Parts: sequence; C-alpha cells; structure tokens
Amino acid sequence: MGMSLLLTYVVVFVTGVAVSLILTPIVRSLARRVGAMDLPNYRKVHTKPIPSLGGIAIIAAFATSVLIGLQMHPGPNIALAHKLTGVFIGCLVLMSVGIYDDIKGVRPIAKLLGQIIAAIVLILYGFDIEKFTSPLSQTGSIAVPATVGVMLTVLWVVGLTNAVN
Repeated sequence: MGMSLLLTYVVVFVTGVAVSLILTPIVRSLARRVGAMDLPNYRKVHTKPIPSLGGIAIIAAFATSVLIGLQMHPGPNIALAHKLTGVFIGCLVLMSVGIYDDIKGVRPIAKLLGQIIAAIVLILYGFDIEKFTSPLSQTGSIAVPATVGVMLTVLWVVGLTNAVN
C-alpha cells in the first residue's frame, strides 16, 4: 500500500471521528430542544430519557469522510461516483425516516417501507447480491439468479438496518 493511500485512510478515519465528536453534542442539544427523546419503558434497558437523532451526526461524519477521501484521490471513476450517489440517497431515506420517527414516532410498517425503499435505491444504483463465495464451489463462488439477488439484497439491507438500530 502506497504512503499516499495510507495517508488518505488515516485522514478519512480521523475526519470521521472528529466530525462525530464535534456534531454529537450539537445533535444531542438539538434533540433535547425539539423533544426527540427516547423515553424508558418496559422494552428499553435505559432508565432515563436519552436524546435521539444521533443518525444525523453519523451520516454527516460518513459523508464528510467519503467526500474528503474522494478529494484526496480524485479520478475519472464515474462508476464509483454513481454508486456513492446511491449510497447517499439510501442513507438520506433511512435518516429521514429515522428523524421523523425520533420526533413524531413511526409505525413499524412505515419503518419497514422506508428500509425497503432505501434497499431499492441501492439496487437501482448497482448494488445487489450476485453471488456467494463458497469453498465447495469449483469456481469459488455460486451465482444467484437476478430476482433472488434482488430479494436477498432487500433482505440484507433491512436485516442490517434493524440489527444496527
């Protein structure tokens, strides 16, 4: 790995951490002002109200880091820019649903719909599961039909979103 690439990784990492550290207290304060608080109940482990809206700081840190990384290594990689556009739009869909949920509350079916829309955005921008790696395959991977790949991609995005959240 060249020193230039290593430096890019370090700068991107430090940028993400710095933006998160700077924005988290600001977003926490904003959450308190607008009443976006996660209140304790029998399903929660916390015993005091916790400010929500943390996704704003996370998305801002991610976007800033990626944009700085791209500035440090510009190039004519249109395919990468296209895919990153899809990632950002998908993130904005999830963040919008999350913010609305944090402030007003959203029924689970509406959250699921938002997650499915975000997954569809990713698929439209070129992200889908096309194959599985397998030590049992002679080629090292097993291809999946396009329809199955789309369904698995939606399931993967929805599953990971709920696992993280």
